[in-house]
Amino acid sequence: MLGTISGAKAFEDRVVKLYELMGYEVKRNLRLLDHPIDALLTYTMPGGVKTRFAIECKYTEKGNLTKKMAINSINTLTDLKRNDLVESLVIVTPGGFSDDLRSVARAKKIQLLTFKELQHQILKVDQYLEYLIRDFEKELGQYYVDIVAQDEEINPRNIYDPLDKRALEGWTKIPAKGKKGLG
Repeated sequence: MLGTISGAKAFEDRVVKLYELMGYEVKRNLRLLDHPIDALLTYTMPGGVKTRFAIECKYTEKGNLTKKMAINSINTLTDLKRNDLVESLVIVTPGGFSDDLRSVARAKKIQLLTFKELQHQILKVDQYLEYLIRDFEKELGQYYVDIVAQDEEINPRNIYDPLDKRALEGWTKIPAKGKKGLG
């Protein structure tokens, strides 16, 4: 069952905000080819190439979004792509998708995303880690001294021991505060 108008509006606001956080230019609630569209996204890639996406937000109170609930959006999105107004089509819902909807979406090349899946796209971990490594190597890497140095890569030796072993003599347990299993 599709949700309430206020719930649908709030859901659409949340979806649009996530796309804005990912760097998309967003135009909301417009008409293309006389079809109402929840959002038209434009993303400018490095080098100035722009790509456009049509987004339909389908808010459901509970359960999966079905083909019957989404058929108008499917037809609208397909028409936009057929007329070269967009490159990609996306339907976003808070829950899941029925098998019949998945089948139609696959055939028409419409991407189906749950809100949770969309949230996970905000930060691409592999890209972020590559960025951190590049940044480290460019800036901090020149000052880094490895704790373990090697003589001709045969015999490792410590050149800096961060813990003063004399201060720890006699300590067998380190007290910890908190509930069991949190540490």
